[in-house]
Amino acid sequence: MEPLVSIIVPVYNCEKFLPACIESIAGQTCADFECILVNDGSSDGSGAVCDGIARRDPRFRPIHKPNGGVCSARNAGLDAARGKFVLFCDQDDRIHPETIATALSHHKSAPEDLIMWPYTRDPAEFRQPLPQGETLFRQQEFGTLYCTFMLPPVWNKLFEREVLESPSPLRFDTSIRNGHEDLPFVYEYLARLARLRPGFTVHFLRAPLYYWSDENDMSVSKKDVHYEQYFEVELPLFMRFDRDCKALYHCPPQDMAAFYQHAVHTLAYGLLFEKGAKGRALLARPEVAQLLDGLKESRTFSPYYLPFRWRSPALARFVIRAEQEERRSYWRAYWLLYYLLGGNWRR
Repeated sequence: MEPLVSIIVPVYNCEKFLPACIESIAGQTCADFECILVNDGSSDGSGAVCDGIARRDPRFRPIHKPNGGVCSARNAGLDAARGKFVLFCDQDDRIHPETIATALSHHKSAPEDLIMWPYTRDPAEFRQPLPQGETLFRQQEFGTLYCTFMLPPVWNKLFEREVLESPSPLRFDTSIRNGHEDLPFVYEYLARLARLRPGFTVHFLRAPLYYWSDENDMSVSKKDVHYEQYFEVELPLFMRFDRDCKALYHCPPQDMAAFYQHAVHTLAYGLLFEKGAKGRALLARPEVAQLLDGLKESRTFSPYYLPFRWRSPALARFVIRAEQEERRSYWRAYWLLYYLLGGNWRR
């Protein structure tokens, strides 16, 4: 008999933290699952940990493969998955004992929709009784949903395998190995849902069902590579989301305003690592102009709007550094730039 849920855990050199992750999965109140542990060429004892739990608990299935990165590992798990639903968990994190049961319960009440939930980094909060309730986001509100910062991860969503496999298998881009791999996958899944079920909504639960641990110093989320590659990697992703919001989800400009603010702010960080002519060339890209047009259309202010319009990476770097260091000069620049735009944009 096939399991109801497949949980995919990519594993690489994490024997210290992996047992806690496995324990959280084994302790689910809903026992109808398989957990696929994809050992991605670990050189420590992680593979032995996977084999050990598989001997004790047949719900755990180890896959051993040469190292190919987290995308390759997740894809191997997707190829092997047998469940109707798919969950992801990172090797150094944990899921709440009620994660599967809670997600399935909400999906049963809304089988056409997407179920997702927040995470916590507070172990005390993770041990508290789960709060009840949810917030519904219509497709026209996806710009607002983006700014919850819960849209990008794959590990806080209940995926339907039927959607993942039709019309063709949806897999992670193995060329991405820098911590940005989740967004293209999530964006394509949302687009598939919109085409299959034009009226689908997102149910954002209040219960933090995922514990994001910051104990592993080797985690990709702790590396500066994120900022170094924002323009090369993030700008196309911003544009994909912007395009889908307009063409598929029909989001009004007012709902997209906060998304445009976030996108421009994020790209400003990227300019800290791009000096001279390259920084000016990046600001001259037509995609940047489209993001700025979105701010202008909704009359929503960002202190980076004029530096970007003027193609001045030096000014943008001055503002972002002043913001980071909480200097008074940030607010002087903020208000000067605001009034240069007429002082009547929404802040």
